[in-house]
Amino acid sequence: MHPFHIFLLLLTCALHWSNGLDGHKDNPASWNNLTREAPRTYTNGQLVQCKQMECWKSKRFMLLQVDNMDEETRDEWRGLRWNMSNLSPAVISSWYTHMYAKRHGLEYTLHSVRGVPSNDGRRTRFFMKTFVVPRYLKEVDFLLVLDFDAMVSEFDQDIRCLLEMWGFNCERQRSVNKDKAEPIFLGSEDPAYNIWNYQVYDDGRKWLNINTGFMVVRSTERSRELWDAYTDIVKSNVSWWGPMWYHDQGFWNGYVRKLMRPGEQVALPCEEANGYRWVGNHGQWGCSGKWITHGWWYGKVVTAHEMFRRMMLVWTQPLEAAIQHDYTDRAAIFPFLDD
Repeated sequence: MHPFHIFLLLLTCALHWSNGLDGHKDNPASWNNLTREAPRTYTNGQLVQCKQMECWKSKRFMLLQVDNMDEETRDEWRGLRWNMSNLSPAVISSWYTHMYAKRHGLEYTLHSVRGVPSNDGRRTRFFMKTFVVPRYLKEVDFLLVLDFDAMVSEFDQDIRCLLEMWGFNCERQRSVNKDKAEPIFLGSEDPAYNIWNYQVYDDGRKWLNINTGFMVVRSTERSRELWDAYTDIVKSNVSWWGPMWYHDQGFWNGYVRKLMRPGEQVALPCEEANGYRWVGNHGQWGCSGKWITHGWWYGKVVTAHEMFRRMMLVWTQPLEAAIQHDYTDRAAIFPFLDD
């Protein structure tokens, strides 16, 4: 990596550090002080309703998470190791996302790739998702690919209704504009403050990067063709896996997106579907995660806190409702106490 690139990376880290969790008055509780408070959401429970639910119910819609953890971390999923002071956010996210999928009648798959070391010099684990996704695209109609630090901001909000709101409808779409193709990919832009988040192509086009941590794919011949091109580009540039800015995301934005026709990639504003408003630097950079929370950098742990809090609310309510809980006034038990 060029020294200038290293300098910019260190500067970015310093900015995140100085404007991170500690600087925000609404910073969620730590693991040692999780409270049973209402979920933190941008919209305060406001939900978008579906108009095409009958269509959606006829489609296979899968939520996919691809883990890039080592075997020790995977032991937590199997219940073989517990360390509540350092419980992996990835573990919590897999539980939470599975719960979310069941809540809305969607399919959920967690895919692990065995035998990949945590750091092999190429950062191979950051490219697992690239090669796992094609295994499922042929099986489903829609695939929502989520990193472990991303979630639908409202637990009760059906992701399919949000897709409608964003013009990514259930039925195949033939644009009335002959110069605009059917939308087949949907994701959120990265924050605009960082000059490295832009792609400038030879033909003069300039776009903000799409963050691949939250991506919806409509399974069509065209989307599978573009994804095949994506894997081919990544395979032919293995030497760039380590130095490529944001790894798989760099290949998607630098090579694949320029192959797309206008309209095939829906690019949501960062405020709509990236960041988390309870991480100080996210909101000030215009990425508050209104509908989709994506807690990059220090927001990863904060998002895990919020997921864990919500799971406890869901789990404890039916447990408490099933407990025989009797009450007696103090005076009835201690009539002899007069203070």
